Amino acid sequence: MFERLETLLHDHFGGREYWEARRSMQFALPLLQLALDFRREHGLISSEDGDPLSARLTDWRTVKPPPGSAKGGPYVCAHLRRQDYLRARPDACPSMKEAAEQLRKVLQQQKVSTLFIATDGSPDEMKELQTELPKFSVLFYRPPEDVVRKIKDGGSAIVEQAICSRAQYFIGSYESTFSFRIQEEREILGFAPDSTFNRFCKTSTASCEQPTRWKIVY
Repeated sequence: MFERLETLLHDHFGGREYWEARRSMQFALPLLQLALDFRREHGLISSEDGDPLSARLTDWRTVKPPPGSAKGGPYVCAHLRRQDYLRARPDACPSMKEAAEQLRKVLQQQKVSTLFIATDGSPDEMKELQTELPKFSVLFYRPPEDVVRKIKDGGSAIVEQAICSRAQYFIGSYESTFSFRIQEEREILGFAPDSTFNRFCKTSTASCEQPTRWKIVY
């Protein structure tokens, strides 16, 4: 019994066998549909954005998009991990003010006005983040109770990952499995590494080591 698939594939991590296993692990169609509905509702789909449902129905073994061919919707996605990370990774967790400053720079560089946040942060923290970014639309996935009862917290997390996977730009949290899975999905979809392998630093003025770029291998 393995808690995580990467335990089984540890010796092959980043190689062809790992990527074949990872490419075969696709999001469930009902969860993809929820992500697509959310993106449509909030105008997060561009004419250059591919159809996630038709792509999901295609044999994964035949899907090999060139790096940089995927453009995504007109928004930035950020995975901002809090809770246990505030204790376990204090040197890697920015304050809300510092996170907002880093996100402001990214949004301006990407020339978009919409930010989607996937987070386990508290409502007060998210309210503070929105206050720090008054000129931008800050979105969260908060499904109604009947949907939560059906898909559970795990399903909601996958919907967030699907939304982040289709963003124009992604920034994640240091050494977070949640961020890793989004980066892998974006690599599979064909996003440019510069738009995928990014993470928050402790402060907006200090540089920090960015994620390892695990390039897809066919």
